[in-house]
Amino acid sequence: MQDLAFSLPLMAVAAWWLWRRRPWGLLLVGGLLTMWVVESLGVAADQLLGAAADPSSSVVSAAAGVGFAAYAVLSLVPAWLFLRDVDRFGRA
Repeated sequence: MQDLAFSLPLMAVAAWWLWRRRPWGLLLVGGLLTMWVVESLGVAADQLLGAAADPSSSVVSAAAGVGFAAYAVLSLVPAWLFLRDVDRFGRA
């Protein structure tokens, strides 16, 4: 919750800055997209390893780990599209 309370509003501001071709938008959008991929991989690993260590636990779930792994793969799409064309930012 704390991550989303900070990163979602920041991403909205960064997206606006990117739309307006501000350098801070370029920096923040790239960083936040990358952070979301890395963080979802971390949560997936946490859930999968926790479920393997204690299958009877009520706070970890292998299904949640698979879901976050799928989210990480899906998050790679916008990150890759952004990073692929980041060098065009100054042109146009």
